[in-house]
Amino acid sequence: MNKEEYRTLQQEMLKETIRNLQVYCRDADLSAESLSFLHSGQLLREPDYSEASTHGGGLNGSCRYRILSNHFVGIDSEEKEKEAGLAVGGKNSRYLVLDMTSEQGKTQICLLHLPDDAGWRFFADAVIPEKEQMIQEARAAFQQAIREEPDACLSRPDWKQRWQRPLGLDEQGRPYEPESPIAEELQNFHDAGFRQLDHHMLYLHSPELVRRQYPRDCRPEDTGLIAYGYLDEQSGLSFQTAALAAMQDTRLRLHKPTVQKERLVMRAAALQEIQFVGLQMLDYDYLVQYRSFAEKIATAYDTRNKDKRTLRALAALDASRHPYFPDDYAVLLYAEGKKDGTGLGPRRKARPESHLRHPAE
Repeated sequence: MNKEEYRTLQQEMLKETIRNLQVYCRDADLSAESLSFLHSGQLLREPDYSEASTHGGGLNGSCRYRILSNHFVGIDSEEKEKEAGLAVGGKNSRYLVLDMTSEQGKTQICLLHLPDDAGWRFFADAVIPEKEQMIQEARAAFQQAIREEPDACLSRPDWKQRWQRPLGLDEQGRPYEPESPIAEELQNFHDAGFRQLDHHMLYLHSPELVRRQYPRDCRPEDTGLIAYGYLDEQSGLSFQTAALAAMQDTRLRLHKPTVQKERLVMRAAALQEIQFVGLQMLDYDYLVQYRSFAEKIATAYDTRNKDKRTLRALAALDASRHPYFPDDYAVLLYAEGKKDGTGLGPRRKARPESHLRHPAE
């Protein structure tokens, strides 16, 4: 993407990231050596789920993580978790170190929780106008915390032990690289809901599929396809290829010799055994590169039916939707006075054939 596109997207990410921030705390004991690897402006990645508490109070260790986030999720399914004010950030969360301050043998690390997708990359050189205010508020809270008693609930041995592992640091106490291998981002196609696939540019990981469909064009290192997901009103969840791709650790190498001329159309039923990741999880530069490709397909296939658009937007129906034909969903009919219902499945069923074809076929 060019500089103007980059700055526009960066400003959008900034606005979304700092909107309606909530404060979460997590205490741990960090060695002086581990602290020496951390600094303001640094990007951190936590491979596991990030747990923290809505409670403040005094520190339960030598170090406090003060996390500012608008997309941690509160967990209160059990009384123990509710009492602790438990909240969780997703796996592979990225954070920007806004500030570090120490006093009386205690240290506070103030973190800004970054977008869950590749939007975190925009914060490597972002200028955050509200940063100084965030730091002032964080330091004032730290001054108060080092003079208070720790929260009684979080002082219990089970919670202290649960949160002793520092966020963003490996077993040797060194920071994880902010970029994660693409292999760690892949998920099983058959576990995905249609909202993760429809209107998304995707990397479909399947060396076998590449070699079978593009035997003349694929390189030895090619591991998958770049494709756009959309809903065909007649054929259901579908995908059109844009390029061949080679997965190389944290990046994709793309090429498209004759893929555009021999564009493959794939149906969801043919892809159940593969893995995928949305390109928005890897790098927004990929999305900009294929924006016009995606827009052309969306213009051609997006439904004009207002009622159908309304039903597609109802997430409450997702559990009963057909996996390949999301416009179709199961219903239960109950006879008056009877408790057991009769299930009616979607009107379409997946055909056994491969569901792979080129447009000319």
